[in-house]
Amino acid sequence: MMRNAIVAVAFALMLASPAKAADYLADVAPYDWTGVYGGVHVGFIQANVSVENRDLDFDRDFNGFAGGVLGGVNFQAGNVVFGLDMDFGGVAAGDGKDNVDGVRFEHGMDWVAHIRGRLGYAIDRLLIYAAGGLAVADFDVKANNGLDDGGHATGWSVGGGLEYAVTDNVLVRAEFLHDEYIEEKATVCDVTLVCSNFDVDFGDNIFRIGASWKFMSGMAF
Repeated sequence: MMRNAIVAVAFALMLASPAKAADYLADVAPYDWTGVYGGVHVGFIQANVSVENRDLDFDRDFNGFAGGVLGGVNFQAGNVVFGLDMDFGGVAAGDGKDNVDGVRFEHGMDWVAHIRGRLGYAIDRLLIYAAGGLAVADFDVKANNGLDDGGHATGWSVGGGLEYAVTDNVLVRAEFLHDEYIEEKATVCDVTLVCSNFDVDFGDNIFRIGASWKFMSGMAF
C-alpha cells in the first residue's frame, strides 16, 4: 500500500513539473520592439570630395567626428521589426586645403542628417537590421579659380547595424552608414568670359554608436 502511494506521488510530480516549466516560459515573453524612441549618437566620419573637368581632377578624403540626436518608431510582426529612423548631427572634420595644378582648393562639411526606413530581425532583445533612405548634408568646396560650390547636398543612404535592449526602455546600437550625394554641376567664368564646367561629387562613410530611450510601447502585430 505504502509503495503504491509513493509511486502515485512520484508520477504526479513528474506530470506537474513540465506543466510548471511551461507556465514559467509562457510568463517570460520575448522583448517587444514596438514603440517610439529618441536619443543621441556619436561616431567617426570619413568624407570624400572630388572636382573634375577636362583639365582638372581633384579628389580628396577628410576625416572627423559626427554627433547629434536620433529618433524614430518601430513596429513588430513576429520576429520582423520595421520602422522609420531619423537623425541629425554636426560634423567636426579637418577642413582640407590642397593645391592641384596651381589651383588651391578648400573643402569641408558642417552637418549631416538622415531619414531612413529600417527592416530587421529580432532575437528577443537583439535586433539585426538594415536601413536605407534619404541623406542630406552641408558640404562646401571652394577654389581660387572662382569655384564656389556650397550648401545643401541631397542623396541616398544605406547601411545596417545591431541594436540591443539593455532594459525595457534603454536601447543601444552600433551601425555603419554609407552616403552618396547627387553630383552637382558648377560653372566658372573668368574675366574674359571663358567658362569651364565642373562636376562636383560628395560622399561619406559613418561608423557610430548610439543610445536611446523607448518612450512608449504597443502591441506587436
